Amino acid sequence: DPENFKGSRYVHTLNGSGLVPVTHVLHDIGITDITVVPEQEKPDGNFPTCPYPNPEIFEALRLGLELAEKSGADLMLATDPDADRVGIAVKCKDGSYELLSGNEVGVLLLYYICAGHYGVECRNVLTGFKWIGDQIAKLEAAGQVDRFIFGFEESYGYLAGPYVRDKDAIIGSMLICEMAAYYRAKGSSIKEELERIYAEYGRYLNKVDSFEFP
Repeated sequence: DPENFKGSRYVHTLNGSGLVPVTHVLHDIGITDITVVPEQEKPDGNFPTCPYPNPEIFEALRLGLELAEKSGADLMLATDPDADRVGIAVKCKDGSYELLSGNEVGVLLLYYICAGHYGVECRNVLTGFKWIGDQIAKLEAAGQVDRFIFGFEESYGYLAGPYVRDKDAIIGSMLICEMAAYYRAKGSSIKEELERIYAEYGRYLNKVDSFEFP
């Protein structure tokens, strides 16, 4: 419902190819209050504003978080350079912003998409989104491609529906914003819904350590 988006404010960040398709799809569903980090608006292969353009790294999100705090945004979205992954920070009740892990966003999106319709089959696959795409291909070969609802990986990769066979930040950004607006319209928030999931299914803590080897 486009009415859900009234008053919602979003920040988009990180230099790369995501700006046009992300803002385009958000406009298509009725989201118009999108602020883009000016220093990270244009694609720039040198990525002058951060040491490494990975939405999993806090320093890459610093400018986006600062702008979100300044503008009071409901949500900050950071798509990586080739727009296949999206990281988010959500506004908490005290006005602070919390970065969510890929697992948390994946669970939130699956919970939002499935709503009351549980009974879905969960398939765990090897690391790498190609293995999720492989599951879609197998379902398609069996004439059951519509059974694929949602797939995600820990490193901010999400895919809803079988339209593409790889993680996609455009579909992910749209669903995340739609989910945020839906919960906002209900008087809740992504943060509150995450706490509700934890209360129902148990709290789960995960931390990522990233190592680089030349």
